Amino acid sequence: MWLPFSKRRRSHRTQANHSKTSRPTYRPRLEALEDRQLLSPAPLYSYSMPSSQGWAVAVDNSGDAYIAGQGNMVGKLDPTGTSFQSLNYLSGGGGTGTAIALDSAGNIYVTGQPGPNFALTSNAFSNTPSYQFVSELDPTGSNLLYSTYIPGSQVGPWSDRAEGIAVDGAGNIYVTGAATSGFITTPNAFQPVYAGTSPNAYIAEFNPGLSGAASLVYGSFLGAGQSSGDGGTAVAVDGSGNVYITGVTFSSAFPTTAGAFQTVFGGASDSFVAKFNTSSLSGAASLVYSTFLGGTGNDGFCLAYGHPFTGGGWPYFPGPAIAVDSSGAAYVSGATSSANFPTTPGAFQTAYYGGGSNSGPFGSDAYVTKLNASGSALVYSSLLGGTGIDNAYSIALDPYGNATVSGATASTDFPLKNPIQSTFQGGQPSPYSSDVFVTTFNASGSALLFSTYLGGAGLNLGCGVALDSAGSVYVTGFTVSPASGFVYKISAPVGPSFTVSGFPTTITAGTSGTITVTALNADGSVNTGYSGAVHFSSSDRQAVLPPDATLTNGTGTFSVTLKTAGTQWITASDTGNSNIAGSESGITVTPGAATHFLISGPTSIAANTFFSITLTAVDAYGNIATGYRGTVHFSDSVGGANLPGNYTFQASDKGVHTFTNLKLKTKGMQTITIWDTLNNTILGAFLINVT
Repeated sequence: MWLPFSKRRRSHRTQANHSKTSRPTYRPRLEALEDRQLLSPAPLYSYSMPSSQGWAVAVDNSGDAYIAGQGNMVGKLDPTGTSFQSLNYLSGGGGTGTAIALDSAGNIYVTGQPGPNFALTSNAFSNTPSYQFVSELDPTGSNLLYSTYIPGSQVGPWSDRAEGIAVDGAGNIYVTGAATSGFITTPNAFQPVYAGTSPNAYIAEFNPGLSGAASLVYGSFLGAGQSSGDGGTAVAVDGSGNVYITGVTFSSAFPTTAGAFQTVFGGASDSFVAKFNTSSLSGAASLVYSTFLGGTGNDGFCLAYGHPFTGGGWPYFPGPAIAVDSSGAAYVSGATSSANFPTTPGAFQTAYYGGGSNSGPFGSDAYVTKLNASGSALVYSSLLGGTGIDNAYSIALDPYGNATVSGATASTDFPLKNPIQSTFQGGQPSPYSSDVFVTTFNASGSALLFSTYLGGAGLNLGCGVALDSAGSVYVTGFTVSPASGFVYKISAPVGPSFTVSGFPTTITAGTSGTITVTALNADGSVNTGYSGAVHFSSSDRQAVLPPDATLTNGTGTFSVTLKTAGTQWITASDTGNSNIAGSESGITVTPGAATHFLISGPTSIAANTFFSITLTAVDAYGNIATGYRGTVHFSDSVGGANLPGNYTFQASDKGVHTFTNLKLKTKGMQTITIWDTLNNTILGAFLINVT
């Protein structure tokens, strides 16, 4: 049951694949999904974590949600959202788990800022206290398998911080964040030396199967350390072991690569996206690409609505987030105050709307950007927001390339689609006012599939988002009034469906064809256990359709006969849930052969008066037989009439011809009959009263 954040139930416990002026008249378009079933998402649960903050969420194959957050909490929430288990506080209190990931075996990986009495393992890379850590726990969450500090300069959490984590298929752990001179690099590093005087971004790869110094497999700076410096905020890894990081840079000399999308620093701060190959390349070659992403304002630097969590020039908030698909394309989300942030033609929102009423001198829109696998071009790039502040903090992908982002908005006109909550509840005016937003883009970035507010009065922030195998959306974050973390689950905006295929694209009316109906899970796999019944419908009201039927192992083949000429469709839908459906459309039905004639003309005429009639050749289903090329002959019931001679239909007639200068001489009811000279069963008769 959904409850507003201000009214959610409290947990009785106290303990508890991070991918993180006047308005123009133009409005971005909100289009329907064409290639997948678009559902009406519904709230499944909302769980409150008092005196806590949720920063990141990951979901296992069973639908259990794992949350990292304030106090290094690693919590597990069951699929119903009713049973919360605090798995392990990695220290005695304080600190924050900023990112979390799971491997295929269910092991749990978390990174962030440690608190006092931080727990280490004997195989730790470093046991020297610092402001960063990375830990691996077993699936129960009760046993530490690997836990280490990540070395830093000890200047403070604004200079040394771990923000993103990912794990590959071999169990190697990747962490990104910001560090100064105390960070330890490896001989195979792209950038072994700290640059400048401000923090640099970094990438670190750990093998938890090794011990001590050997467990740091790859460690490299990435930055120039100019102005306020550089920081990584999220990391992702693809199936080939390539590593992608995103973050924020204030450095005009930040390292980029030749041929990358944007090699020139855009403005006050830019987002950046970089791809590394740490498994087979080393040194300079290990940086596959690196690009700026931004305009002339602040990009990637998430604004925090004036809240005191912002400090030290760096907000302790998620910055840009990243996810990667099977082709190696990187999807990045974040925030921009640049009116000229790079967008692409046809993207959902290309106009910047960002306002500044809740952020002092700054405003922002969220952005969602897809880079090609080489980092050389944008596949799509869209802004997302209204006239207030809009920040995207996290991103997740479904198997079809639809990107779901979550964050915070202070816009009362934020773009919505099938919303669960259609009005802004954050309250105005206040520097502590925002609602969570959850938004799903279609695969081309041209339209929204789903977008909603979530929240009550005060400040509400959606820091992490994840999807399960059914496409359900999990969001974690926190509210300020009351101070509480939350986990929110929404049913899939893109859900289970049928595919309908195999019917001929062009078919003659009255000819049967076959269709194959396949039940799909939300992840696109065949639902072999589908046990529902399928109902068939069509735009052709004369169609001969199968009765309601079941599928075998998720599929079935059926005969369909369409009879009405024109463009038609066939739909299969679940008898109990019409949202589970699929169609084959664009079927061209051509007319059949002529079976009879229709004759139209006056019903009454004066004797010896010229008149006209129109002859139409039709098939058995009432379609005009446009291909009719026969020769017709005329006769009347009395005789002595002036009638047309034999006429052969031409292609230009398209089955219809008008005959003129007919004359009947005898008064009374008469019949004009017309038949095909080669097939006298093809005929028509016309009754007329002669006065």
